[in-house]
Amino acid sequence: MSTRGPIKAVHGLSTFSEGSWSPQESEGSFAGRGFVGLSPSRAGSDWSSSPQSGAAPVRRPGSAHGVRSEVHEAPYRMSPSSDSLLEESDRKRDKKEKKSKKDKKEKKEKKQKKEMARDLEETDSDKEHKTRKEKKEKKGKKEKKTKEPVRQLSDSGASLEEVAKPFAPAPLEASPPEPESQRHAPLDRCNTEEDEMMGARAEVATSFRPAKDSEAEGSTLDSSGVSRILRFLLSFDPPGLTVVWDKQGERRTTAMRVDAEEICEPEGLKQLAARLVRKWEFLQQSHTSQVESLLRRLAERQLPVYRTVCEVQTSAAPRTAAEGPRLPSGALFLVVERSRGTDGWWLRLATGGRWLPELQEAKTVAVGCEPSKAQAAEWLQKSRSFDVLVARNARLVCAQLETRSAPVAPREKPAAQQVRC
Repeated sequence: MSTRGPIKAVHGLSTFSEGSWSPQESEGSFAGRGFVGLSPSRAGSDWSSSPQSGAAPVRRPGSAHGVRSEVHEAPYRMSPSSDSLLEESDRKRDKKEKKSKKDKKEKKEKKQKKEMARDLEETDSDKEHKTRKEKKEKKGKKEKKTKEPVRQLSDSGASLEEVAKPFAPAPLEASPPEPESQRHAPLDRCNTEEDEMMGARAEVATSFRPAKDSEAEGSTLDSSGVSRILRFLLSFDPPGLTVVWDKQGERRTTAMRVDAEEICEPEGLKQLAARLVRKWEFLQQSHTSQVESLLRRLAERQLPVYRTVCEVQTSAAPRTAAEGPRLPSGALFLVVERSRGTDGWWLRLATGGRWLPELQEAKTVAVGCEPSKAQAAEWLQKSRSFDVLVARNARLVCAQLETRSAPVAPREKPAAQQVRC
């Protein structure tokens, strides 16, 4: 009996479930479902191999129901359980997620450690910089305490000298002589328009050269090294007297402290001048009267007043071509500095930084005077029709005359402000 006959009969059974396979399916399609080699040649449910296919031994069903049962159960016997596949997939996914979380956590920790290390380095660097800065500030403060505050005063050559304050007898370091082209450079303007409109008197550092006879006496040095006085400097706020002198070719500047209470009494100025001359080695007995005169100006807080005899054109520096604003005849102005040249004395105005000669072509240009308050006020009224330089100097003259009789009052904490002209 052929083995294909029963298989076809089995295929023709109509008791199989719907959708599993149809009776019209060929033998090859049935074999494609994984049931190749089924043969009902023997009764029972034992296993045998098909002589045509040579496949592995399969169980041969003994009835149609057995065939249907085998067909439905075969796929489940030949493949793993779907639940185990899902569980294995879940386990792999969980394992992968855990590993990913662990990697992220490790990366985050590494990043935090790097940031902390960088912050610590920056903190250490900042602390070191701050410590260095504090040490530098402390050192600067210590040096500042050891050194006396410095203020600048102008000399007759329009150069600036640094003078220690309070006034100390120790001479400062010598400064090299300046070129002639720079000695009389114009200085910065000191008076603002607001101060002049308020009628405030400018506090200036005044420079006066010693008298002609005194300068002649000290112009040559003897074997004992006598000092030569170059110029005197006045400072009104705080009151002080500074001397620029020369010894054996070395230029020095010494600031002398002046007590405000000592210069309040006019009768004590002569004794104070004599005491200062005896105290300082660079001062000679012939300087006593000049020092007394300077102390009197310091007590009265006054600058010398000059009046023009004729119209004169001002200059930017002594012994230079006259160009710039003109002063009319009869103009009143304060002199903050006098400089002697080969052609005579040159005067520097208290404001504006302009210069004019006392003599010009053997003719007097400006003379010293002591105007009254009424005369100064009258000239101030007239000066408004002239150049702004004329009006500014007129205001300073009026401001000085208003405080002429007011002595310097002692101060507990004298201000260090000083205006340069």
